[in-house]
Amino acid sequence: MARQYQTGKDEATLRREAYARRVAEGCDGATNRYHNDPEYKARRLAQNLAAQRRRNFGLTLAQFEEMQIAQNGQCAICQKPPKGRDLDVDHDHNTGAIRGLLCRNCNLMLGKINDRVEVLEKAIQYLRKHE
Repeated sequence: MARQYQTGKDEATLRREAYARRVAEGCDGATNRYHNDPEYKARRLAQNLAAQRRRNFGLTLAQFEEMQIAQNGQCAICQKPPKGRDLDVDHDHNTGAIRGLLCRNCNLMLGKINDRVEVLEKAIQYLRKHE
């Protein structure tokens, strides 16, 4: 409020003017290294993903890479390599134990059925019935 009385402009106008000054000085997103340097962006994304795995699962980058090598870089369920992204870390939601690496589709499938084996068995029966 105080700034409005000093300049006679509301807060939104002051923010727009400040943004216009930053753009004119070359400080907008278009000049940001993250947006302009694909190698830098890829490196930062990899670092963020590694930090997320470490935080969520206690999994180091070396351990993740060992798991990938053990699975030949393929999903533990469908045996296909991931498309355009790393494999997801699959874990038991009750114990937190890591089970393996899955592609996005297989990981989502298990999540949708809440890891219930009986639902998977019924799905298999259903698919076989309608072959």
